Amino acid sequence: MRSANMNLVTTYFPWDYHNLGEGKWDFSGARDVDAYLDAACSSGLKVVAKPGPLITGEWPRGFGSFGAVPDWWKTAHKETLITKADGSLFNFQAVPFAAESLQVTYLHPTYLKAVGDWFDHILPIIKKYIDKKCVVSVQIDNETNFYWSDRFGTVDYSPTAIAHYHDFLRARYSTIGALNVAYGTTYSSFDGVVAPSKLPEKLADNVPARDWYDAGYAYIDEYLGEVKKMIEARGIHEPDVLFTTNDSPFTVVGTVANDTRHLAVHDGRIKNKHGLAGLDAYPKHIPDVPGGSGQLANFPAQVEYFTKLYATFGVEYTKDDAHRFAYGAELQGGFYNFPLGLTAVVSPEATDNLLLKGVGHGLKGGAFYTLRGGINIDNSEYDFQAAISLDGEERPRFRVLRKWGAFLARFGEKLQWTEDVEDPIAVVQDITYAAPQGGTDDDHQLMYTNEYPGLFAWLIDAGFNPAVVDATTAKDLAKYKAAFYFAPKMMSDDATKLLLDLHKKGGMLVQFLDKGSFGLDGRMNTNVSRIASLFPVDNDGVYGWPRIPKTVGSGNLNDLGAGGDPLRGYWYEYFWKARSGGTAKVSPFLVERLAITGWNGKPIGLTFEGDGAPRALIGTYLSTVYNSIEYYSEADKAFVQRRAIARKLLAKVGITPTVYVDEVRAPVWARKKPGSVEDELYVFAANDVGARTLHLHLKSGASTGLIATRRYNVRDELAGVDYGAKTGAELEKSLSIPMEKNGVRVLVVTPI
Repeated sequence: MRSANMNLVTTYFPWDYHNLGEGKWDFSGARDVDAYLDAACSSGLKVVAKPGPLITGEWPRGFGSFGAVPDWWKTAHKETLITKADGSLFNFQAVPFAAESLQVTYLHPTYLKAVGDWFDHILPIIKKYIDKKCVVSVQIDNETNFYWSDRFGTVDYSPTAIAHYHDFLRARYSTIGALNVAYGTTYSSFDGVVAPSKLPEKLADNVPARDWYDAGYAYIDEYLGEVKKMIEARGIHEPDVLFTTNDSPFTVVGTVANDTRHLAVHDGRIKNKHGLAGLDAYPKHIPDVPGGSGQLANFPAQVEYFTKLYATFGVEYTKDDAHRFAYGAELQGGFYNFPLGLTAVVSPEATDNLLLKGVGHGLKGGAFYTLRGGINIDNSEYDFQAAISLDGEERPRFRVLRKWGAFLARFGEKLQWTEDVEDPIAVVQDITYAAPQGGTDDDHQLMYTNEYPGLFAWLIDAGFNPAVVDATTAKDLAKYKAAFYFAPKMMSDDATKLLLDLHKKGGMLVQFLDKGSFGLDGRMNTNVSRIASLFPVDNDGVYGWPRIPKTVGSGNLNDLGAGGDPLRGYWYEYFWKARSGGTAKVSPFLVERLAITGWNGKPIGLTFEGDGAPRALIGTYLSTVYNSIEYYSEADKAFVQRRAIARKLLAKVGITPTVYVDEVRAPVWARKKPGSVEDELYVFAANDVGARTLHLHLKSGASTGLIATRRYNVRDELAGVDYGAKTGAELEKSLSIPMEKNGVRVLVVTPI
């Protein structure tokens, strides 16, 4: 690691690896934590210590297991175990034939007492190296999200969790009468309320379903607080260390073999209460099809979008609006082997791409999972396609890490103080959609975790770098001229207030799916009504594209701006009929493509102008392909069409690209120190397809800090290629950048 200019190592310390039975503790030989930390510190590395108590990490028996509460302890304390809605014990099994993996409920007092005993043994060793300024961070548990299992019917219906749920309802509603009004029920007491055990199917199900989901996060919230208090009680405090939490930001997408699991999706508001929330980024985790072309990622936009979102949520912890801080707690450094030989092959180029998008959008640090595999507790191998093999061999992925280590050793400190060069555009996401909801045409969790990254990547590909804003934490949208937002019929108060304020101040709304039909309670309210009134059309029907179950449905639209050429939409299309007598000029730009003939049908995408700030309403998902494996195979022509749509919409409020390339599927953006014209401009570029030359344009002006008449030295500091001295005007005209297949570049533009 040191030879590759790495300076940070993160390590789990598994409870069950050291606690072999009642009162039996082993910290000798391979279990010698003190010797390990001394070796790391003596090598000049800083350490993130991860003592659990819970660890995902395919520990202790590899794929399909979850640790590290000792099995002997769980056998002795069955009263602490999670039960499902049907009363049976919850068993964490990724596949049916995996070993039994029963799990504890977070807040059972017997379990918390045992955690304290574990901490009494492990934390004094860790604290010794905190005092030596070597251990710089302690993680408050690991991926605490109900064990990657379905919140509805599976986790957690134990007596401890249900009692907490009832207390949560008391705090939220005060009286059982108020709850009955909200639910349409006749419960006589909070203790009699039955927890939902299946996904909400209709609008009436949503309020109790959302309460159940929110109660789960309140349970996680309290548990993380208890763990943190136990750590602090043993002498470990900030600012001596940085406390962190972590989670992957996505749900588990359904496949032919597995329905979508509706998880407790990462909530930055909760996770950042107890420590800086670290991002676990795994854009490639679906096994490759035999004979497939081995695409870089299943979810190409995951890293860039969630790096920006976690940085936005990170302000909840750092309280520093001026410097967004994102930390990659787990950056994908390979993947495990599935049973039957199925494997999600993670190429070295995928690691290159991940680092470009993560560092380029604001990661201040991170750790690869894993750098080197090991041996599981049952003596099975855990290789993970890691950069260093079990026998110490440096694999091709290690060369990628060495390259980035050298780059960050030179420029990392300066990059710490840079921010994205953003256009005045906000992607307004709403964490309210993390909870599954019924009564609409959308899977809200997949919209939240998969569709928003695609929307962001569409704008990047069109030459715009938008901010990522969450409706629940944003104060306003005052600094933006346009906002893009998904409205799956229901709209939250937080979102409607932000969007109405932006419109009032002359900003453009680009709203997808629906014009706004009701609030979160299933009823129309004043703000949703005001949003809907901005789009003077009536629904004229809906068409859902036929699809094989558990796969994305798509079909063709007609793009009027491309001479009627077809363009794919996703999931469904809503048709709109303009109202007569309105003051707005209503202009369709996407329409239904009629079967067989291909002629123009009913409007799907429209713009509204002439009666205030311009707006656009698009009744389908237009950007799904950007966060799908089909991103790599879709024809360039379709990306050109989508780019043209984004640019035409944003030109209505005077927004044109600042940092862009002529080619599609080549995301490019820049970072710089805010307000400076003397510091470097860092330009990040990826070529997501075959070898070609990119033609880069950097506009002069305040956002880039470039001056047309000034000269700049341009050098690719990642590949060591010098482009010589260029004027700002020359950089705006074009800079040719040869790129290999799946290549990445970091150009450092330095004022002369």
